[in-house]
Amino acid sequence: MTIAENLFGEFIAKWQMEPGERMAFIGLLSSLRPKLAVEIGTGFGGSLSVLAKFAAEVYSVDINPGVAETLRERFPTVHFLTGDSGELFPQLLQRLENSGRTPDFILIDAQHTASGVQRDLIPLLAVRPRNPMYILVHDSFNPACRCGIVGVPWEDSPYFRSLEVDFVPGTVYDGRRDSLHPDITDVQVRGRMWNGLALALFSPEPRSAGERGTVMKRQQMAFDICFPASAHFRKKTALDYIRDAVKQHPTGKYAVAFRRVLKI
Repeated sequence: MTIAENLFGEFIAKWQMEPGERMAFIGLLSSLRPKLAVEIGTGFGGSLSVLAKFAAEVYSVDINPGVAETLRERFPTVHFLTGDSGELFPQLLQRLENSGRTPDFILIDAQHTASGVQRDLIPLLAVRPRNPMYILVHDSFNPACRCGIVGVPWEDSPYFRSLEVDFVPGTVYDGRRDSLHPDITDVQVRGRMWNGLALALFSPEPRSAGERGTVMKRQQMAFDICFPASAHFRKKTALDYIRDAVKQHPTGKYAVAFRRVLKI
């Protein structure tokens, strides 16, 4: 029996988070015990099994219809929504707002492109939280996801308080298989930067005049060292990230944020 199997046996085994991420996720949810949680990108249901245990009410949004078909019987109290999160998530937020509710916790782990991450995050800037609202984003160490997270205009929300881009650090994969990811080959992940959890906090009360939210990137030095040695470091790929973000939000400031993170 591995450490992971011993620690996480009660949850779904096929869970695309590393052991440290799983412990942080379980600890965070067991502490917060949100009344209303939303997961964007459910996949195999590993993180959903944690949400279902600690949250009073859970919404799952996934584009794959097989997710609801596979998991509904195991999680009968979860509200499964099938479709594009870019369309469904804003609609869900509006329905909740109309009923006088807002999410206490959101996990975003769907599209792993800069514009995809931003498309799931930006609707939350318009939310006025009824309670402290925590937003957790998986794969914050991945260059595209990281650029999407950093490029969000967090200050546009008066309720934004803090963002920890590296709440849990990420990983550069060496390509070796293990019991957590037995179906992933070295060709798929070797030299690639994945994992990492970013955590943002929104408060029910707006910031005072002149007060700014805080953005911390505690592992930026590690990112800067790893990126040039990674499989992501191709000029074309880096430029694609920038074009992707600018196309989605052609304001100019996103490209500046991308160049600052990617050092190009």
